[in-house]
Amino acid sequence: MKTKSVNHLRISARLTDNAVLKGDNENTARFTAIHHVGKEPLFLNCVMFANKGRKNERVIPMDKLTKGNNLILEGFLKPTTWEKDGQKRTGMDFVINAISEPEVIADDAPEAEEEESEGAENQEA
Repeated sequence: MKTKSVNHLRISARLTDNAVLKGDNENTARFTAIHHVGKEPLFLNCVMFANKGRKNERVIPMDKLTKGNNLILEGFLKPTTWEKDGQKRTGMDFVINAISEPEVIADDAPEAEEEESEGAENQEA
């Protein structure tokens, strides 16, 4: 029995361009995102399907898929092949299952509060 390899990624990335709708029914969004691994950038070719016409229809959030947005992307890597100029090429697509926005966490660190109160005392003196 063959088993299917499953990989799942959840990463924070910034979109490098606006998403473009493709396909016969424009039910596929393609865009590029960048994720930093240490100081090295990793560019991801992302694809998201809309599942139009199915019972649980997923809508592509085109308003969030704009250049410069930071998003949390969840999905899996899928190998792809295509032909260009008579040569066979291979690559990877990051197939997106879910998109969310990163949470903004307030800086409640005690040392930050202490520095603010010390600065206020120095200004009063």
